[in-house]
Amino acid sequence: MKTVKRILAVILLAVILWAVGYLVFTGSRLPSVSTEEVTEEITTETYEGSVTDEETTNTNDP
Repeated sequence: MKTVKRILAVILLAVILWAVGYLVFTGSRLPSVSTEEVTEEITTETYEGSVTDEETTNTNDP
């Protein structure tokens, strides 16, 4: 029984090591996003829905 537990422990350890290695390998292949691109996306999204000063001023006032 002791031998069976050792064999299962070694197999489980091998599966865990393979899974971690696979995640690290696929994570390193993901395209990296630079901070400039993220900042640009945030600022364009913020300003698209904002109201400008020209829209708020009323030019029809006498």
